[in-house]
Amino acid sequence: MTQNTELMLKSLLKEPLIIFFLLSGVLFLVDAINSSSNDTPTIKINEALRNSIFNNKQSLLRRELTEAERIAAVDEYIQEQIMLAEAEKLGLDNDFIIQKKLLSKVKFVWTDDVQKPDQKTLIEFYLLNKKDYETPETYDFNHIYLGKSLPSDDTGNAIRLDDLSLSELLPFSKNANQYSKRYENLSLRDIKIRLGQEIAKEFQTPQFNKLIGPIKSSKGFHMIQISATSPASIPPFNQVSHFVKDAWLKAEKNKLINQKVSELKAEYTIVTEPF
Repeated sequence: MTQNTELMLKSLLKEPLIIFFLLSGVLFLVDAINSSSNDTPTIKINEALRNSIFNNKQSLLRRELTEAERIAAVDEYIQEQIMLAEAEKLGLDNDFIIQKKLLSKVKFVWTDDVQKPDQKTLIEFYLLNKKDYETPETYDFNHIYLGKSLPSDDTGNAIRLDDLSLSELLPFSKNANQYSKRYENLSLRDIKIRLGQEIAKEFQTPQFNKLIGPIKSSKGFHMIQISATSPASIPPFNQVSHFVKDAWLKAEKNKLINQKVSELKAEYTIVTEPF
């Protein structure tokens, strides 16, 4: 380095602006190095996590792990974490099914500490919601399926079905094992599902112990005879206590979830387009 060059450098280093740019460059370089090293994802296995991995594996196998199995369990955890990270990069966490599972997991975490109710609490809940446990009105009846067309005699003339008794109708039944049989304790909803809306209509103002029909449905022609009905009723607590407990737990968990979401809403900006 010549004397002139050395003098020039010394004079430049005395300039505050030059010093500022030099320091800025050094800081930028240090930050770039740190950033590049921090960009590498870290999977940290501490003692608590390692013990949790071992405990989960042991609970599945129902025995102590060998040393090789311990190493394999940690390797499996690391593999799963890498795969989960890659799945997130690919946007697979936006999948509808995955989101539903995540929602279920969050709800479980938020409501895991709900205490089991005592009997007094359940009885009070039952009394407040008795209508939820009401059993609907049900019917007992005979049903005969006549087939896609109405029966006729040997000359081809239609047979007057309303002149026949139930036993006289049975020889004309089709698919006896599937349709022609006696039903007991069926609600109106069950009748609609099993036999169709057309037949269910006859139960809205039922005529008892009388052959009704022929009733035409999409399946063909039917005859029914309603023999009895049981009114809607509310069963006593001891018959539905397990349903009451499930309903109480569900209500309490929903209350906790709604409360938690209400608290968290303050941390979000929610923009809804007008309908």
